[in-house]
Amino acid sequence: MSILQSAIDNYFANHWNGGGDKWSITNVKKIASKIKDSECVLDVGCGYNPFKDKLLNLYAFDPAINCGDEMCSLEEFDNNGELWDVILCMGSINFGTIEHIHNQVAKIVSILEPGGRIYWRQNPGHADHNNEQCNAIPFFPWDIQLNYKLAKQYGCTIRDIQIDHHRATDRIRIYAEWIKQE
Repeated sequence: MSILQSAIDNYFANHWNGGGDKWSITNVKKIASKIKDSECVLDVGCGYNPFKDKLLNLYAFDPAINCGDEMCSLEEFDNNGELWDVILCMGSINFGTIEHIHNQVAKIVSILEPGGRIYWRQNPGHADHNNEQCNAIPFFPWDIQLNYKLAKQYGCTIRDIQIDHHRATDRIRIYAEWIKQE
């Protein structure tokens, strides 16, 4: 395990509380409504696994919180050749350098069915979880232009992208929906 992954896992296992489901766009109900019962869904970095009771064909993992089907990082995850119709990245691919982000995006896209979708909640680099420990986490500064660049580079198109607001705080994130080209 890398030092980066160890620091992130420690933060999420011991200091993060999930923040509730108060996102205007990426709340569980709205995202779940976009997914058909027949679709196979992978939740990357599922945290407390809020989609567990909402989606029929869900497989979820997280490196720091043992509430999914497996406790591992994205780098450790073995898809055993399975491809997914939908991948959820609701705050999980938000840490480290651009190289780290490239590696994670490449893996996500490689295990997505052609025509499949990725739903993202991306942090634009804000250490805004309202606790001191958050300041030690290297949040990656996502932006809308980078979404278009990476989506194109990895054979995806963007169906929707906009700013998402947390209704109980001043936090903002980027909501994006990528589709893997057929």
